[in-house]
Amino acid sequence: MSKQPIRTHWVFKTIYLFCLILWVQTKGFSQKQFTLLECVDMALENNLQVKGIEFTKQNAEISLTQSRHAQLPNLGFNANFSNSFGRTVDPTSNSFISQSILSNGLSMNTGVLLFNGFRIQNTIDQNKLSTIAATKDIEQLKRDISLNVASAYLNILFANENMAIAQNQLAQTMAQREVMSRMIRVGNSPENAIFDLDAQIALNEQTIVTATNNRELALLTLRQLIRLDPTIPLDITTPAVTPDAAFLELLTIDELMESAFLYQAGIEAAKLRVQMAEKGEKIAAAGYYPSLTAGFNLISNFSNRFQQLVGVENTVNNLDVIINGQTVTVGFPGQTPVFENIPYFDQLNNNLSYGIGLNLSVPIYSNYNVRAAKNRSVVATGNAKNNLEIQKDNLRVTVMQSFTEAKAARARYNASEKSFLAQTNVYENAKKRFEAGSVNSFELVRVKALQETAQNNLLIAKYDLFFRLKVLDFYLGKPIIIE
Repeated sequence: MSKQPIRTHWVFKTIYLFCLILWVQTKGFSQKQFTLLECVDMALENNLQVKGIEFTKQNAEISLTQSRHAQLPNLGFNANFSNSFGRTVDPTSNSFISQSILSNGLSMNTGVLLFNGFRIQNTIDQNKLSTIAATKDIEQLKRDISLNVASAYLNILFANENMAIAQNQLAQTMAQREVMSRMIRVGNSPENAIFDLDAQIALNEQTIVTATNNRELALLTLRQLIRLDPTIPLDITTPAVTPDAAFLELLTIDELMESAFLYQAGIEAAKLRVQMAEKGEKIAAAGYYPSLTAGFNLISNFSNRFQQLVGVENTVNNLDVIINGQTVTVGFPGQTPVFENIPYFDQLNNNLSYGIGLNLSVPIYSNYNVRAAKNRSVVATGNAKNNLEIQKDNLRVTVMQSFTEAKAARARYNASEKSFLAQTNVYENAKKRFEAGSVNSFELVRVKALQETAQNNLLIAKYDLFFRLKVLDFYLGKPIIIE
Protein backbone atom coordinates (compact mmCIF):
# COMPACT_ATOMS: atom_id res chain seq x y z
CA MET A 1 0.00 0.00 0.00
CA SER A 2 2.96 2.31 0.46
CA LYS A 3 4.02 2.18 -3.19
CA GLN A 4 1.07 4.15 -4.59
CA PRO A 5 1.74 7.39 -2.59
CA ILE A 6 5.40 7.24 -3.62
CA ARG A 7 4.48 6.89 -7.28
CA THR A 8 1.90 9.68 -7.04
CA HIS A 9 4.41 11.95 -5.35
CA TRP A 10 7.01 11.45 -8.08
CA VAL A 11 4.44 11.86 -10.86
CA PHE A 12 3.40 15.27 -9.60
CA LYS A 13 7.01 16.21 -8.96
CA THR A 14 7.94 15.19 -12.49
CA ILE A 15 5.10 17.24 -13.96
CA TYR A 16 6.10 20.25 -11.86
CA LEU A 17 9.76 20.06 -12.88
CA PHE A 18 8.83 19.59 -16.52
CA CYS A 19 6.68 22.72 -16.40
CA LEU A 20 9.45 24.63 -14.64
CA ILE A 21 12.00 23.61 -17.27
CA LEU A 22 9.58 24.46 -20.08
CA TRP A 23 8.94 27.90 -18.55
CA VAL A 24 12.64 28.60 -18.16
CA GLN A 25 13.32 27.60 -21.76
CA THR A 26 10.42 29.52 -23.30
CA LYS A 27 10.08 32.66 -21.17
CA GLY A 28 12.61 34.47 -23.36
CA PHE A 29 10.44 34.16 -26.48
CA SER A 30 8.38 37.18 -25.47
CA GLN A 31 11.34 39.47 -25.00
CA LYS A 32 14.09 40.81 -27.21
CA GLN A 33 17.28 38.81 -27.45
CA PHE A 34 20.42 40.93 -27.67
CA THR A 35 23.35 39.97 -29.86
CA LEU A 36 26.93 40.45 -28.73
CA LEU A 37 27.35 43.37 -31.12
CA GLU A 38 24.27 45.08 -29.68
CA CYS A 39 25.54 44.57 -26.15
CA VAL A 40 28.94 46.00 -27.05
CA ASP A 41 27.34 49.02 -28.73
CA MET A 42 25.16 49.67 -25.69
CA ALA A 43 28.13 49.36 -23.34
CA LEU A 44 30.22 51.78 -25.40
CA GLU A 45 27.35 54.26 -25.66
CA ASN A 46 26.48 54.20 -21.96
CA ASN A 47 29.88 53.72 -20.35
CA LEU A 48 30.72 56.64 -18.07
CA GLN A 49 34.48 56.14 -18.38
CA VAL A 50 34.26 56.58 -22.14
CA LYS A 51 32.25 59.76 -21.64
CA GLY A 52 34.85 61.00 -19.15
CA ILE A 53 37.71 60.51 -21.59
CA GLU A 54 35.66 62.15 -24.33
CA PHE A 55 35.36 65.22 -22.08
CA THR A 56 39.12 65.10 -21.62
CA LYS A 57 39.52 65.02 -25.39
CA GLN A 58 37.21 68.02 -25.76
CA ASN A 59 39.35 69.96 -23.29
CA ALA A 60 42.46 69.05 -25.28
CA GLU A 61 40.81 70.26 -28.48
CA ILE A 62 39.87 73.54 -26.79
CA SER A 63 43.46 73.99 -25.60
CA LEU A 64 44.72 73.28 -29.12
CA THR A 65 42.42 75.93 -30.62
CA GLN A 66 43.47 78.40 -27.94
CA SER A 67 47.18 77.82 -28.59
CA ARG A 68 46.69 78.31 -32.33
CA HIS A 69 44.93 81.63 -31.73
CA ALA A 70 47.88 82.76 -29.60
CA GLN A 71 49.78 83.25 -32.89
CA LEU A 72 47.32 85.96 -33.96
CA PRO A 73 47.38 89.65 -32.89
CA ASN A 74 45.08 90.65 -30.07
CA LEU A 75 42.72 93.60 -30.38
CA GLY A 76 41.19 95.68 -27.61
CA PHE A 77 38.91 98.72 -27.36
CA ASN A 78 38.59 101.01 -24.34
CA ALA A 79 36.21 103.88 -23.63
CA ASN A 80 35.85 106.15 -20.60
CA PHE A 81 33.43 108.90 -19.62
CA SER A 82 33.89 111.41 -16.80
CA ASN A 83 32.40 114.63 -15.41
CA SER A 84 34.91 116.69 -13.39
CA PHE A 85 34.40 119.73 -11.15
CA GLY A 86 36.81 122.36 -9.81
CA ARG A 87 40.30 122.89 -11.06
CA THR A 88 41.13 120.16 -13.51
CA VAL A 89 42.93 119.48 -16.77
CA ASP A 90 41.08 119.64 -20.04
CA PRO A 91 42.20 116.41 -21.85
CA THR A 92 41.77 118.02 -25.22
CA SER A 93 44.01 121.06 -24.54
CA ASN A 94 46.02 119.86 -21.53
CA SER A 95 45.34 123.21 -19.88
CA PHE A 96 44.02 123.84 -16.37
CA ILE A 97 40.49 125.13 -16.07
CA SER A 98 38.30 125.86 -13.08
CA GLN A 99 35.03 124.84 -14.62
CA SER A 100 33.10 121.63 -14.69
CA ILE A 101 34.10 119.52 -17.67
CA LEU A 102 32.47 116.59 -19.41
CA SER A 103 35.02 114.38 -21.20
CA ASN A 104 35.10 111.14 -23.14
CA GLY A 105 38.18 109.13 -24.16
CA LEU A 106 38.43 106.32 -26.72
CA SER A 107 41.36 104.03 -27.47
CA MET A 108 42.08 100.90 -29.46
CA ASN A 109 45.22 98.81 -29.21
CA THR A 110 46.61 95.67 -30.71
CA GLY A 111 49.72 93.60 -30.15
CA VAL A 112 51.38 90.55 -31.59
CA LEU A 113 54.09 88.33 -30.19
CA LEU A 114 56.97 88.10 -32.63
CA PHE A 115 59.26 85.77 -30.71
CA ASN A 116 59.23 84.03 -27.33
CA GLY A 117 61.57 81.09 -27.68
CA PHE A 118 59.12 79.08 -29.85
CA ARG A 119 56.84 78.64 -26.83
CA ILE A 120 53.64 79.01 -28.85
CA GLN A 121 54.59 76.52 -31.57
CA ASN A 122 55.72 73.94 -29.02
CA THR A 123 52.48 74.46 -27.08
CA ILE A 124 50.49 73.86 -30.28
CA ASP A 125 52.44 70.66 -30.93
CA GLN A 126 51.93 69.53 -27.34
CA ASN A 127 48.17 70.11 -27.51
CA LYS A 128 47.99 68.21 -30.81
CA LEU A 129 49.67 65.25 -29.13
CA SER A 130 47.31 65.54 -26.17
CA THR A 131 44.28 65.38 -28.45
CA ILE A 132 45.60 62.32 -30.28
CA ALA A 133 46.51 60.63 -26.97
CA ALA A 134 42.96 61.16 -25.69
CA THR A 135 41.65 59.59 -28.90
CA LYS A 136 43.92 56.58 -28.34
CA ASP A 137 42.72 56.32 -24.73
CA ILE A 138 39.13 56.16 -25.95
CA GLU A 139 40.05 53.52 -28.51
CA GLN A 140 41.83 51.38 -25.91
CA LEU A 141 39.01 51.71 -23.39
CA LYS A 142 36.46 50.69 -26.02
CA ARG A 143 38.49 47.58 -26.87
CA ASP A 144 38.77 46.69 -23.18
CA ILE A 145 35.03 47.17 -22.70
CA SER A 146 34.32 45.00 -25.75
CA LEU A 147 36.43 42.21 -24.26
CA ASN A 148 34.68 42.52 -20.88
CA VAL A 149 31.26 42.43 -22.51
CA ALA A 150 32.28 39.37 -24.55
CA SER A 151 33.43 37.67 -21.35
CA ALA A 152 30.11 38.39 -19.63
CA TYR A 153 28.25 37.26 -22.75
CA LEU A 154 30.17 33.97 -22.76
CA ASN A 155 29.42 33.49 -19.07
CA ILE A 156 25.70 33.67 -19.87
CA LEU A 157 26.09 31.19 -22.72
CA PHE A 158 28.01 28.90 -20.38
CA ALA A 159 25.31 29.24 -17.72
CA ASN A 160 22.58 28.50 -20.29
CA GLU A 161 24.34 25.39 -21.54
CA ASN A 162 25.21 24.30 -18.01
CA MET A 163 21.56 24.65 -17.01
CA ALA A 164 20.43 22.67 -20.05
CA ILE A 165 22.89 19.90 -19.16
CA ALA A 166 21.66 19.88 -15.57
CA GLN A 167 18.05 19.62 -16.74
CA ASN A 168 18.95 16.77 -19.08
CA GLN A 169 20.79 14.98 -16.27
CA LEU A 170 17.74 15.33 -14.06
CA ALA A 171 15.51 13.92 -16.81
CA GLN A 172 17.86 10.93 -17.23
CA THR A 173 17.91 10.23 -13.51
CA MET A 174 14.14 10.46 -13.27
CA ALA A 175 13.82 8.05 -16.20
CA GLN A 176 16.17 5.63 -14.42
CA ARG A 177 14.07 5.97 -11.26
CA GLU A 178 11.01 5.02 -13.25
CA VAL A 179 12.83 1.91 -14.45
CA MET A 180 13.75 1.10 -10.85
CA SER A 181 10.13 1.63 -9.77
CA ARG A 182 8.97 -0.91 -12.33
CA MET A 183 11.64 -3.36 -11.15
CA ILE A 184 10.48 -2.89 -7.55
CA ARG A 185 6.85 -3.40 -8.50
CA VAL A 186 7.62 -6.73 -10.19
CA GLY A 187 9.81 -7.79 -7.30
CA ASN A 188 13.16 -7.75 -9.12
CA SER A 189 14.67 -5.21 -6.70
CA PRO A 190 14.13 -4.33 -3.08
CA GLU A 191 12.28 -1.14 -2.19
CA ASN A 192 15.37 0.48 -0.64
CA ALA A 193 17.20 0.22 -3.98
CA ILE A 194 15.45 3.38 -5.13
CA PHE A 195 16.97 5.54 -2.40
CA ASP A 196 20.22 6.04 -4.34
CA LEU A 197 18.29 7.40 -7.30
CA ASP A 198 16.20 9.64 -5.03
CA ALA A 199 19.40 11.12 -3.64
CA GLN A 200 20.74 11.61 -7.17
CA ILE A 201 17.53 13.37 -8.20
CA ALA A 202 17.84 15.72 -5.23
CA LEU A 203 21.44 16.40 -6.23
CA ASN A 204 20.38 17.08 -9.84
CA GLU A 205 17.69 19.46 -8.61
CA GLN A 206 20.25 21.28 -6.51
CA THR A 207 22.50 21.54 -9.56
CA ILE A 208 19.65 23.11 -11.54
CA VAL A 209 19.06 25.67 -8.80
CA THR A 210 22.76 26.51 -8.70
CA ALA A 211 22.92 26.77 -12.51
CA THR A 212 19.85 29.03 -12.53
CA ASN A 213 21.38 31.31 -9.91
CA ASN A 214 24.65 31.46 -11.82
CA ARG A 215 22.73 32.43 -14.95
CA GLU A 216 20.96 35.24 -13.13
CA LEU A 217 24.28 36.50 -11.78
CA ALA A 218 25.81 36.38 -15.27
CA LEU A 219 22.84 38.31 -16.65
CA LEU A 220 23.23 40.86 -13.87
CA THR A 221 26.91 41.34 -14.73
CA LEU A 222 26.09 41.94 -18.39
CA ARG A 223 23.23 44.26 -17.46
CA GLN A 224 25.61 46.34 -15.36
CA LEU A 225 28.20 46.50 -18.13
CA ILE A 226 25.72 47.75 -20.72
CA ARG A 227 23.85 49.84 -18.12
CA LEU A 228 20.50 48.46 -19.19
CA ASP A 229 17.40 49.80 -17.46
CA PRO A 230 16.28 47.32 -14.76
CA THR A 231 12.74 47.39 -16.13
CA ILE A 232 13.87 46.06 -19.52
CA PRO A 233 14.11 42.24 -19.70
CA LEU A 234 17.53 40.95 -20.72
CA ASP A 235 18.17 37.85 -22.76
CA ILE A 236 20.77 37.06 -25.39
CA THR A 237 20.96 35.12 -28.61
CA THR A 238 22.59 31.71 -28.53
CA PRO A 239 25.37 31.50 -31.12
CA ALA A 240 27.36 28.33 -31.49
CA VAL A 241 30.42 28.18 -29.25
CA THR A 242 32.90 25.98 -31.06
CA PRO A 243 36.53 26.62 -30.18
CA ASP A 244 38.86 26.41 -33.16
CA ALA A 245 42.42 26.27 -31.85
CA ALA A 246 44.06 25.21 -35.11
CA PHE A 247 45.81 28.58 -35.53
CA LEU A 248 47.70 28.00 -32.28
CA GLU A 249 49.96 25.61 -34.17
CA LEU A 250 51.04 28.40 -36.52
CA LEU A 251 51.08 31.32 -34.09
CA THR A 252 54.35 32.18 -32.36
CA ILE A 253 54.81 34.29 -29.28
CA ASP A 254 56.91 36.78 -31.27
CA GLU A 255 54.13 37.31 -33.81
CA LEU A 256 51.57 37.69 -31.05
CA MET A 257 53.77 40.16 -29.18
CA GLU A 258 54.39 42.21 -32.32
CA SER A 259 50.66 42.41 -33.05
CA ALA A 260 49.86 43.31 -29.46
CA PHE A 261 52.26 46.26 -29.51
CA LEU A 262 50.88 47.30 -32.87
CA TYR A 263 47.17 47.18 -32.04
CA GLN A 264 47.09 48.19 -28.37
CA ALA A 265 46.13 51.86 -28.46
CA GLY A 266 47.15 52.29 -24.83
CA ILE A 267 50.80 51.83 -25.80
CA GLU A 268 50.44 54.46 -28.52
CA ALA A 269 48.87 56.84 -25.99
CA ALA A 270 51.82 56.31 -23.63
CA LYS A 271 54.28 57.03 -26.46
CA LEU A 272 52.42 60.22 -27.31
CA ARG A 273 52.62 61.33 -23.69
CA VAL A 274 56.39 60.90 -23.79
CA GLN A 275 56.46 63.24 -26.80
CA MET A 276 54.17 65.64 -24.92
CA ALA A 277 56.59 65.69 -22.00
CA GLU A 278 59.50 66.38 -24.36
CA LYS A 279 57.54 69.30 -25.81
CA GLY A 280 57.02 70.45 -22.24
CA GLU A 281 60.81 70.65 -21.84
CA LYS A 282 61.03 72.96 -24.83
CA ILE A 283 58.18 75.08 -23.51
CA ALA A 284 59.92 75.46 -20.16
CA ALA A 285 63.25 76.26 -21.87
CA ALA A 286 61.57 79.17 -23.68
CA GLY A 287 61.85 81.06 -20.41
CA TYR A 288 65.59 81.45 -21.04
CA TYR A 289 65.00 83.35 -24.30
CA PRO A 290 64.06 87.03 -24.76
CA SER A 291 60.59 87.85 -26.00
CA LEU A 292 59.76 90.45 -28.65
CA THR A 293 56.32 91.95 -29.16
CA ALA A 294 54.97 94.62 -31.50
CA GLY A 295 52.12 96.94 -30.62
CA PHE A 296 49.92 99.59 -32.17
CA ASN A 297 47.51 102.00 -30.47
CA LEU A 298 44.93 104.55 -31.57
CA ILE A 299 43.68 107.26 -29.15
CA SER A 300 41.21 110.15 -29.29
CA ASN A 301 39.10 112.15 -26.81
CA PHE A 302 36.29 114.69 -26.44
CA SER A 303 35.61 117.58 -24.05
CA ASN A 304 32.61 119.82 -23.83
CA ARG A 305 35.01 122.72 -23.01
CA PHE A 306 37.06 122.32 -26.13
CA GLN A 307 36.22 125.23 -28.47
CA GLN A 308 37.56 126.67 -31.68
CA LEU A 309 38.00 130.31 -32.91
CA VAL A 310 35.52 131.09 -35.64
CA GLY A 311 36.14 134.88 -36.00
CA VAL A 312 36.30 138.25 -34.27
CA GLU A 313 33.68 140.80 -33.37
CA ASN A 314 34.28 144.60 -33.56
CA THR A 315 33.43 146.23 -30.27
CA VAL A 316 33.78 149.66 -28.55
CA ASN A 317 35.16 149.60 -25.11
CA ASN A 318 34.04 152.61 -23.06
CA LEU A 319 36.45 154.01 -20.54
CA ASP A 320 35.80 156.80 -18.10
CA VAL A 321 38.66 159.33 -17.93
CA ILE A 322 39.02 162.67 -16.09
CA ILE A 323 39.91 165.61 -18.19
CA ASN A 324 40.35 169.02 -16.51
CA GLY A 325 38.57 167.71 -13.49
CA GLN A 326 35.69 166.44 -15.56
CA THR A 327 34.76 162.71 -16.01
CA VAL A 328 34.52 161.95 -19.64
CA THR A 329 33.59 158.62 -21.24
CA VAL A 330 35.85 157.77 -24.10
CA GLY A 331 35.15 154.89 -26.52
CA PHE A 332 38.01 152.75 -27.77
CA PRO A 333 37.43 150.46 -30.76
CA GLY A 334 38.51 146.81 -30.36
CA GLN A 335 37.95 143.19 -31.42
CA THR A 336 36.60 140.26 -29.38
CA PRO A 337 37.34 136.64 -30.45
CA VAL A 338 34.31 134.45 -31.11
CA PHE A 339 34.46 130.71 -30.06
CA GLU A 340 32.07 127.86 -30.66
CA ASN A 341 31.92 124.25 -29.42
CA ILE A 342 33.48 121.64 -31.68
CA PRO A 343 31.13 118.74 -32.62
CA TYR A 344 31.77 115.35 -31.03
CA PHE A 345 33.01 113.48 -34.09
CA ASP A 346 35.05 116.47 -35.26
CA GLN A 347 36.84 116.44 -31.91
CA LEU A 348 37.51 112.71 -32.22
CA ASN A 349 38.99 113.28 -35.65
CA ASN A 350 41.02 116.34 -34.61
CA ASN A 351 42.34 114.73 -31.41
CA LEU A 352 43.26 111.42 -33.08
CA SER A 353 46.73 110.06 -32.28
CA TYR A 354 48.37 106.74 -32.94
CA GLY A 355 51.62 105.00 -32.38
CA ILE A 356 53.52 101.81 -33.07
CA GLY A 357 56.26 100.25 -31.05
CA LEU A 358 58.35 97.21 -30.20
CA ASN A 359 58.94 95.75 -26.78
CA LEU A 360 61.92 93.54 -25.98
CA SER A 361 62.02 91.65 -22.70
CA VAL A 362 65.28 89.94 -21.75
CA PRO A 363 65.27 87.57 -18.76
CA ILE A 364 68.34 87.98 -16.57
CA TYR A 365 67.41 86.48 -13.24
CA SER A 366 64.01 84.98 -12.46
CA ASN A 367 64.52 83.74 -8.89
CA TYR A 368 65.16 80.19 -10.16
CA ASN A 369 61.63 80.00 -11.59
CA VAL A 370 62.69 79.18 -15.16
CA ARG A 371 65.28 76.61 -14.13
CA ALA A 372 62.83 74.98 -11.73
CA ALA A 373 60.23 74.74 -14.49
CA LYS A 374 62.83 73.22 -16.82
CA ASN A 375 63.94 70.68 -14.21
CA ARG A 376 60.35 69.70 -13.46
CA SER A 377 59.72 69.17 -17.19
CA VAL A 378 62.75 66.88 -17.38
CA VAL A 379 61.39 64.86 -14.45
CA ALA A 380 57.98 64.71 -16.16
CA THR A 381 59.63 63.32 -19.30
CA GLY A 382 61.43 60.67 -17.27
CA ASN A 383 58.19 59.73 -15.55
CA ALA A 384 56.35 59.47 -18.89
CA LYS A 385 59.08 57.21 -20.28
CA ASN A 386 58.94 55.07 -17.15
CA ASN A 387 55.14 54.74 -17.45
CA LEU A 388 55.62 53.66 -21.07
CA GLU A 389 58.05 50.94 -20.04
CA ILE A 390 55.69 49.80 -17.28
CA GLN A 391 52.86 49.45 -19.79
CA LYS A 392 55.13 47.60 -22.19
CA ASP A 393 56.25 45.20 -19.46
CA ASN A 394 52.66 44.64 -18.35
CA LEU A 395 51.63 43.96 -21.92
CA ARG A 396 54.51 41.51 -22.44
CA VAL A 397 53.57 39.62 -19.29
CA THR A 398 49.87 39.60 -20.16
CA VAL A 399 50.45 38.46 -23.73
CA MET A 400 52.83 35.69 -22.72
CA GLN A 401 50.43 34.57 -20.00
CA SER A 402 47.48 34.63 -22.40
CA PHE A 403 49.40 32.62 -24.99
CA THR A 404 50.43 30.04 -22.39
CA GLU A 405 46.92 29.84 -20.94
CA ALA A 406 45.43 29.34 -24.41
CA LYS A 407 47.74 26.41 -25.10
CA ALA A 408 47.01 24.96 -21.66
CA ALA A 409 43.26 25.42 -22.23
CA ARG A 410 43.52 23.57 -25.52
CA ALA A 411 45.25 20.66 -23.78
CA ARG A 412 42.59 20.63 -21.03
CA TYR A 413 39.82 20.70 -23.60
CA ASN A 414 41.29 17.76 -25.54
CA ALA A 415 41.77 15.77 -22.34
CA SER A 416 38.27 16.64 -21.10
CA GLU A 417 36.78 15.59 -24.42
CA LYS A 418 38.48 12.19 -24.26
CA SER A 419 37.47 11.76 -20.64
CA PHE A 420 33.85 12.62 -21.37
CA LEU A 421 33.69 10.18 -24.28
CA ALA A 422 35.18 7.44 -22.14
CA GLN A 423 32.88 8.12 -19.17
CA THR A 424 29.88 8.29 -21.52
CA ASN A 425 30.72 4.84 -22.89
CA VAL A 426 31.06 3.51 -19.36
CA TYR A 427 27.76 5.12 -18.35
CA GLU A 428 25.86 3.83 -21.41
CA ASN A 429 27.17 0.33 -20.69
CA ALA A 430 26.20 0.59 -17.00
CA LYS A 431 22.74 1.89 -17.93
CA LYS A 432 22.11 -1.12 -20.17
CA ARG A 433 23.31 -3.47 -17.45
CA PHE A 434 21.10 -1.65 -14.91
CA GLU A 435 18.07 -2.06 -17.13
CA ALA A 436 18.98 -5.74 -17.46
CA GLY A 437 19.22 -6.02 -13.67
CA SER A 438 22.92 -6.90 -13.52
CA VAL A 439 24.01 -3.55 -11.96
CA ASN A 440 22.48 -2.07 -8.83
CA SER A 441 21.37 1.53 -8.41
CA PHE A 442 24.37 2.48 -6.29
CA GLU A 443 26.80 1.48 -9.02
CA LEU A 444 24.70 3.24 -11.67
CA VAL A 445 24.60 6.45 -9.63
CA ARG A 446 28.36 6.28 -9.11
CA VAL A 447 29.03 5.84 -12.82
CA LYS A 448 26.49 8.53 -13.71
CA ALA A 449 28.14 10.97 -11.28
CA LEU A 450 31.50 10.37 -12.97
CA GLN A 451 29.92 10.94 -16.38
CA GLU A 452 28.23 14.15 -15.22
CA THR A 453 31.49 15.41 -13.74
CA ALA A 454 33.28 14.67 -17.00
CA GLN A 455 30.52 16.46 -18.92
CA ASN A 456 30.75 19.52 -16.67
CA ASN A 457 34.53 19.53 -16.97
CA LEU A 458 34.23 19.40 -20.75
CA LEU A 459 31.79 22.31 -20.73
CA ILE A 460 34.09 24.37 -18.54
CA ALA A 461 37.11 23.49 -20.68
CA LYS A 462 35.25 24.38 -23.88
CA TYR A 463 34.25 27.85 -22.73
CA ASP A 464 37.61 28.46 -21.13
CA LEU A 465 39.39 27.61 -24.38
CA PHE A 466 36.94 29.68 -26.41
CA PHE A 467 37.50 32.73 -24.20
CA ARG A 468 41.30 32.28 -24.26
CA LEU A 469 41.20 32.22 -28.05
CA LYS A 470 39.14 35.42 -28.08
CA VAL A 471 41.75 37.05 -25.86
CA LEU A 472 44.39 36.14 -28.42
CA ASP A 473 42.17 37.64 -31.14
CA PHE A 474 42.04 40.78 -28.99
CA TYR A 475 45.84 41.05 -28.97
CA LEU A 476 45.98 40.22 -32.67
CA GLY A 477 43.80 43.26 -33.32
CA LYS A 478 40.79 41.24 -34.46
CA PRO A 479 37.23 42.24 -33.49
CA ILE A 480 35.59 40.20 -30.74
CA ILE A 481 32.89 38.23 -32.57
CA ILE A 482 30.79 35.28 -31.40
CA GLU A 483 28.78 33.81 -34.25
